[in-house]
Amino acid sequence: SKGFFGFTIDEGQVAAVVNTVGGRNMGMTLKAGGFKIGEWNHLALTYDGREMRFYINGVPRGKRSHAEPRPLGRGKMTLGGGPHKHSPVARGVYDQVLVWDRVLSEDEVEVHAYDAHKMKNRKGLVFTEFFKSKERLRDVDVVWENAQLSLELNGGGKNWKVEQPLMPTWPEGETKKVVLDCDLRKQPMPLEGLALKLDPEHGELVTATFDQAKGCYIAEIDDLKRPWKGGYTDIRDYDEFSITVDNPSADAQRVPLLIYLRDVANITGVVPMLCDEEGKPTGVPVQLSKNWHYQPYGSYLCSYMMLPAKAGQSTYTFRVAYGFYGKLPSASHAQLSLVGYGGNGRWDQLAIGCWGETICFDMDMSCVDVTVTDVRLLMARAGIDGRKWNWTDAGWGGDWLNALDEKGQKLYPNEVKTAYLSHGPCLTEVKYDGKYGRNREIDWATTVRTLRTDDYARTFFALHYQAIKEAQLEKGWLFKMGRTGSAITPRIAYGNKEGLLEEKTVPALSVAGEKILDQVTLMGEGPWWVTFPGGTQLNSRGRAVGTRALIIRAYEAKFNVVEYKQPTLSAPVYRIHQGGEPNLDALLVPPKGVDSFTAGDEVKMDIEWMTLPTVADHYYGPNESFRAALVKDPNSWEAVYREVDGNDLSVEVKGGELLNTYPVIIKATSKEVVVSIQGGVGAVPIRFEGLEKAAGSRTRCNLSLTQ
Repeated sequence: SKGFFGFTIDEGQVAAVVNTVGGRNMGMTLKAGGFKIGEWNHLALTYDGREMRFYINGVPRGKRSHAEPRPLGRGKMTLGGGPHKHSPVARGVYDQVLVWDRVLSEDEVEVHAYDAHKMKNRKGLVFTEFFKSKERLRDVDVVWENAQLSLELNGGGKNWKVEQPLMPTWPEGETKKVVLDCDLRKQPMPLEGLALKLDPEHGELVTATFDQAKGCYIAEIDDLKRPWKGGYTDIRDYDEFSITVDNPSADAQRVPLLIYLRDVANITGVVPMLCDEEGKPTGVPVQLSKNWHYQPYGSYLCSYMMLPAKAGQSTYTFRVAYGFYGKLPSASHAQLSLVGYGGNGRWDQLAIGCWGETICFDMDMSCVDVTVTDVRLLMARAGIDGRKWNWTDAGWGGDWLNALDEKGQKLYPNEVKTAYLSHGPCLTEVKYDGKYGRNREIDWATTVRTLRTDDYARTFFALHYQAIKEAQLEKGWLFKMGRTGSAITPRIAYGNKEGLLEEKTVPALSVAGEKILDQVTLMGEGPWWVTFPGGTQLNSRGRAVGTRALIIRAYEAKFNVVEYKQPTLSAPVYRIHQGGEPNLDALLVPPKGVDSFTAGDEVKMDIEWMTLPTVADHYYGPNESFRAALVKDPNSWEAVYREVDGNDLSVEVKGGELLNTYPVIIKATSKEVVVSIQGGVGAVPIRFEGLEKAAGSRTRCNLSLTQ
């Protein structure tokens, strides 16, 4: 929130935050060490319009220069939570809150930390609250008597329940837990006599053991002795493990296995794969969950799979790819834990390569109130001498549907179900399904894909909204690119299959909330597109910054029985920066005259979100065709239109059914599949479904490319 300042405390990690333009632009985080859990701590934050300083228990813990005045915030002061309802909760006991309208010196902060009552110079003290919590904390010991923990789950005709008495007493501060094991398998686990071992290529043999609480076999691996370098570099090697499973049963089994890798070469981009003994992927899904935020655990990867185990012995290769899979950077889609970052939620995190995420989604809105969060570039640097293989920035924020109830309140996702069909490394695919609104006003389904490539990041959304009840759209949207606190967007351009429809410079003296484009129908044939030529960002922090674009490759909508074939675009001013630079959002909105969903209304859209560097010197990848395009048309809409037109593919299939044109997905209906493709920019992935087996199938592909 603009003007917000304060502290966040989460799992022993502390941050002091001052927001001058919104977002986390002035966040400063101190890892556990200065803050003592279970003891009294004093936190102090000062900001003089030029420099921010952070103190813990009277000791300076960091400073940061920004040189931008803090506007007055509009929110209420809160304790134990943040400025919006999705902020994490910092549970604890609070003793004092003091606010000054001047910057305290280091000496004053030290006295303040020891005893605020002894401050001699009380000038500028504008707010005080002494709760006398220290006395209460010493005098009151909370003890629960005859407590009981219980969990129960009903569904699908089954009932699971567990109860655990905690008698006779449960003193406050003692950790207790109860585990509910919902066994959905016909074959109970652990299987008698089953033996499962992992032999790392660069580590020691590990025997997997069955964990009753988790309901699976677990193999924990750390301290690998890799002969190759990890971290932020172009990792082209793999971690490989030989898996041997001895199944004494006469029947084949599916064995639940969790591989817990705590020594990860680079956690920000990682793809685990179950391969056969020769290293060919089996196609067996491997669940991908990870975290790099929680210091006590460090970076870790949890890979879960249902391991096919024939009677007797089976051998597999478990491979973990990082930066590259073959000659191209790998694509990945993972569950990313937010424990240690903020709250106890999770995001879905996509990456191409292992040099920072390319896009993230807060599907549960456990941290923020929009779906799209961090957005970044691929293979970009801050100038020709900038660092390669590093984090980048292409904006923050976006959203899928934003519909409102009768009181104007946002309808949040509910009953969200996720199917991770492919975590990578060539083409990811994850399906989401749920409802918007507590009263299930809107049914929605989305398929998200990204692909391995070596030019720029692309994320694909197949979105479907179906109205069950009425919902307001007058102040909402069908899709949003924006709410990026630091973005600078001097121009906006939009067009269709044939090229540019309009390029517009944001007028001087524009104000926040002003609509530079207001419900403009994108005429002509699709694909339609919108981008921000000349776009850049404030506060790059030495990172490469780039621009973004939306491509709408298919659109159909029905509102109040009227069908619409062209999307509608609005571009409101999100913010005007202190220097006068404008910051626009791009919104896909209902057509003019439509301000609500009614039962039966429907919207289907295929959207591509792309990010790309603005000039050739910022791109260090190997794709010379893309580099030439940046040389020819730097920081322009033409670079976006190249993707619009070049990947508007013409695909012909014999012996199969074309399920998706870009990325190309084909369902085989005969033993021989012949494919002809015209067009193509960058890597054009092809996926075949319905083959008899994962390896050994023969396909014939006739490929014709035009630029």
